[in-house]
Amino acid sequence: MAYTLEPTANITAVQHPRKPDSLMPFFDAAGWPYKEKLEEASMAVRLVTESAETLSATGDVVRCVRQLAALRATHCASALPVNDFERLQLAQNAFLTAVRRELGLTTIPLSAYAVRRLRPDP
Repeated sequence: MAYTLEPTANITAVQHPRKPDSLMPFFDAAGWPYKEKLEEASMAVRLVTESAETLSATGDVVRCVRQLAALRATHCASALPVNDFERLQLAQNAFLTAVRRELGLTTIPLSAYAVRRLRPDP
């Protein structure tokens, strides 16, 4: 998301070849390292997790980030849809809960995950 929110980010998107309602983002040379780090982190989790919940939550986070990156191809950073950010936040919270559960840690109270509704200025 760091690169996606950069005002100078150069991201393009094309129709996903197998998912008609989905776009695939493509990054320039400056954005490529960010994409690689996301893929590396996702792969690391998939290598060590024994939990289907953690695996599913990881995929949800990656899909949300990719969706926002694809939207960035046609929107400036400040005009990205708030609902997509909220969806990402919920996916991240579900990921943290799943990982904590898998590690045998107590879960974080849902109130700590409260999604703040952002409203455009009037």
